[in-house]
Amino acid sequence: MYGDQAREATEVRGQRRTYAALLERYRAYQRNDRRVRALADAGDRAEAGRAHMDPRWPYLPHPAFREHDEELGARIGSHQYVVDRAVARGEGRWARGPGCCRCRSWRSPPWSWPGSGRACRSTAERRRREGDMSATTRNTAVVAVFAALAALVVLVAVRAGGAETASVADRHRLVIGVKDDQPGLGLRGKDGSYAGFDVDVAYYVAGRLGVGADDVTFRAVRSDERERVLRDGSVDMVIATYSITPERAAEITFAGPYYVTHQDILIREGDASIGNVRDLRGKRLCQVAGSNSWRRVTEERRVAATLVPARSYSECVAMLVGRGVDAVSTDDLILAGFATVNEPGVKMLKKPFTNERYGIGLKKGDLKGCEAVNRILTEMYQNGAAKTLLNQWFGSVDFNIATTVPPFEGCA
Repeated sequence: MYGDQAREATEVRGQRRTYAALLERYRAYQRNDRRVRALADAGDRAEAGRAHMDPRWPYLPHPAFREHDEELGARIGSHQYVVDRAVARGEGRWARGPGCCRCRSWRSPPWSWPGSGRACRSTAERRRREGDMSATTRNTAVVAVFAALAALVVLVAVRAGGAETASVADRHRLVIGVKDDQPGLGLRGKDGSYAGFDVDVAYYVAGRLGVGADDVTFRAVRSDERERVLRDGSVDMVIATYSITPERAAEITFAGPYYVTHQDILIREGDASIGNVRDLRGKRLCQVAGSNSWRRVTEERRVAATLVPARSYSECVAMLVGRGVDAVSTDDLILAGFATVNEPGVKMLKKPFTNERYGIGLKKGDLKGCEAVNRILTEMYQNGAAKTLLNQWFGSVDFNIATTVPPFEGCA
């Protein structure tokens, strides 16, 4: 008898290995498909085509992959459920008699149906449990009443404060704050659509959270209102060249960073009087409300520049071209975007002097959403999507683009 049980346990283990291997191939197929889709969505059709035929990947994506995914996943889940339920109950060909080894010794993989991996019950225990079924049935009504009351309490709590506790990881629609006047990062077109690296990151993150492009709404935000729109719930997240600082982190929760940029200086073409940050002494430097970039110059490095206030960096660049200021200093990604649309009128010095970590702003306390977004950002760099997007938007500007996963700050 024990030999039969051992052979049967071996058969079960073999089945589990078979399905584990099948699922691993299925996941590899998904990874390749996501990589190809990200490249194609980023406009790099040639690279997407090369990735499509890459022999290092076990399968090749095709247009009907999504339907294939769902069918294969459903079949795996359905079969695994049947096996696990039978093992747990001691039924059918998967039955386990008294005295057998504990089921935990051949625990199913973590992707299997919930409820697997429990210890086998003896025949006497199963009979006792079957005898308790009638009592369980009688108690069902009482349990249902308490469950209904609990649900009512939760419903009231959600209606009273749901806006404060809901995570972006659980939403089916997202409102995302972005810049609308920064070329290469967030720029609103004449048709009302938004384009740029930050916008593409927003679409990527939303898609991995299960929110389709049609369910994403962009809202333009200025530097001095990013914390406020997160606090009052006007937006669900902010992806708008949002540098992580201790002061801001006290008011909101930051995921990321999704990019580490460096502060640089934009000057007029032909201006030889400014070669580095120290040369800004006595020069007119643009000061954008809500930005910390000017502080890096005048406060941290004590360079006595003359500050000229502005509402946005697009206004700063217009003032630079119009000789209203002598320099604009901020993150190199912002400056690179403006340099691409204002050449040959302006140039970037390429003399970086700080590290600025761009984070994704979330409502304070959304740790679940923060952790989910961090996993997505890691994937974005590992599958090459980040590199593709960065090259697409800033590849024409001569400066170093970081393409490795930035070290995360941790969710708080």
